[in-house]
Amino acid sequence: MQQLKGAESNMYYGCRLLEGSFPYSSARAKKTLMQYDAGTIYAFDNLICNVDRRPDKPNLLLFEDDAYVIDHELACFVPEKTFTQLQKGRWEHNYQGHLFYPTLRNPALFTAEKGFIDFTDYLRRLNPAVLLPYLDQLVEYHLPVRDFDRFMGYLYYQKAHSHQFAALLRATLQ
Repeated sequence: MQQLKGAESNMYYGCRLLEGSFPYSSARAKKTLMQYDAGTIYAFDNLICNVDRRPDKPNLLLFEDDAYVIDHELACFVPEKTFTQLQKGRWEHNYQGHLFYPTLRNPALFTAEKGFIDFTDYLRRLNPAVLLPYLDQLVEYHLPVRDFDRFMGYLYYQKAHSHQFAALLRATLQ
């Protein structure tokens, strides 16, 4: 609350106080962190090309049995090269810097061969068109939006090729 009171009066997205939540800490046992579905968070961040969930800036709030991913100002921009490589069956995103990358590479904590099953189902059922009203709202408030059409095309491609993306994610952890 103190942070919010001192914040600039700009537009903020999805702001809500979560009483009792606590920020991610590397001091917590890795096994405990797995209860927050680190695999799905890793997959989601790769999907939206988020480069901003790393050990020095986790942007993750933990609350009871839920994890809240926050602060995605560096997400949803898909470089043309990344999309082109994806269409060739290669994933070129900075996944090694992800907060959960080392944990997910530990076979005692995460089974990559069986991993991402739920995420693949979520992606297959995704309707990217739900983002269109948010684009309209950003445009209405004259907020910058970069390459939205490319991002939408990318999401439709990922939806249509959800199993390919899951295989590419598993390969990042080999």
